[in-house]
Amino acid sequence: MPAESSEAVEVFKTCLANQKSTGIAAIEGLMQVLRQANAKTLQELVALLRTETERFKKVECSVITVTSASELFLRFITLAHTQLETQDFQNCLKLMLDRGTKFLEKLGSMRGKVAEYFELHVMDGGKILVHGESRVVLEALLH
Repeated sequence: MPAESSEAVEVFKTCLANQKSTGIAAIEGLMQVLRQANAKTLQELVALLRTETERFKKVECSVITVTSASELFLRFITLAHTQLETQDFQNCLKLMLDRGTKFLEKLGSMRGKVAEYFELHVMDGGKILVHGESRVVLEALLH
């Protein structure tokens, strides 16, 4: 079992300090777990990822965002389950790391896409009511 303040939690905190979204920070932290995992089975790895997710929730952040980002990440990296069942665990781990990297790349491009589609729905002189704080909404308004 990892130490109380794991490297994944430190990655998570660093991402938050660098103004990354809570969801991206959680995924970056979980990627660190994958990189350092010494699990021998998929079940052990999933347990490690869930343990780190629980640790992320103890940091001052949006618990709901951590939970949903972690669940989506876990589903995405294990989506290629037929490949995971036919390969040895080290190859499975590599496949999950590759899929996790792709997941982060896709997320990184989403703000720009949302901003593009947002622009189609806003008229000059129109009024926009914004409830709460969202980096995505801010980028869309600045686009």
